[in-house]
This record gives sequence, structure tokens and C-alpha cells, in this order.
Amino acid sequence: MPKTVRSHRILAGRLRGYRIVTSWHDYPAAILGRTEQALLTWFDRHVQIGETWLDVGAHYGYTAIALSRLVGPGGRVFAFEPEVATAGCLGRTRDANRLPQLIVIPLGLADPQTVTLH
Repeated sequence: MPKTVRSHRILAGRLRGYRIVTSWHDYPAAILGRTEQALLTWFDRHVQIGETWLDVGAHYGYTAIALSRLVGPGGRVFAFEPEVATAGCLGRTRDANRLPQLIVIPLGLADPQTVTLH
């Protein structure tokens, strides 16, 4: 599988047509739209427009995209990703999908830094 990280269009599933910045090597299931199906079904039933959600350990942002789609522009999704390079990919994913409600925070919640959300 190619290891080049770039923007890919998600090919199937609920997030079909959205973009995710990753590689075929790292996250083929996201590119194919075949991951997190039970979780996305749960989100569809429980996430409301305008809400605020946390995505802890956001990785490349598949779940963050799903949450952002459901909360809409009036909501917020705070995506915590401690790997700086992966957080950078997540920021590019946010930009590629025009999701200003998605806030990428490049640290883990177990980090000794203090985080204040307003």
C-alpha cells in the first residue's frame, strides 16, 4: 500500500465525498468508507445540531468529520491528537472539507499542559 500522505476522497459510506488526509498504508478503511460503522450509526441517533463534542485521540479525523457534519456550523468539535504530524493532517482534513466547527488541538489529554476550552 502507498505510504504517501495526501488528500483522498472517501469512496463510500456515510462520509462518501468528504476528504481525509492520510495514506493508503495508514488508513485504507477510512478512504474506502468502511470503518466505524456502528459508531457512525450511534452518532446519527444521538448527535444534535449545535452541540459540542470531544474527539479524544482523533487520529486522521474520520470520526471528527462525522461529528462535524452532524453538529453543523453552529456546533463545535474539539479534536485532540497528540502526534503533531497526524494533527497536521487532521488540520488539512478540516480545511479540505471546509469545517470551521472542527478545532484541532495537537496534544493528548494526559499531557502535562493545561487546556482551557471556552
